[in-house]
Amino acid sequence: MRLQVYDNAVSAGLDHDRAVVLMNVFKNSYFMGCTYHDDVMTESRRFWPKEAIDKPLYQ
Repeated sequence: MRLQVYDNAVSAGLDHDRAVVLMNVFKNSYFMGCTYHDDVMTESRRFWPKEAIDKPLYQ
């Protein structure tokens, strides 16, 4: 799913570095429960797979 977030971000026109940041935000949030500023989380969630938004792994 991590790479799906990256691919979605790049497909939307983001550059490589920003896509990597958003992919890592997803990884840390979804798998480990880390939190970030709301603006970063909102931007990252735009590219998350639907199943990851509906039911996070870390609860």
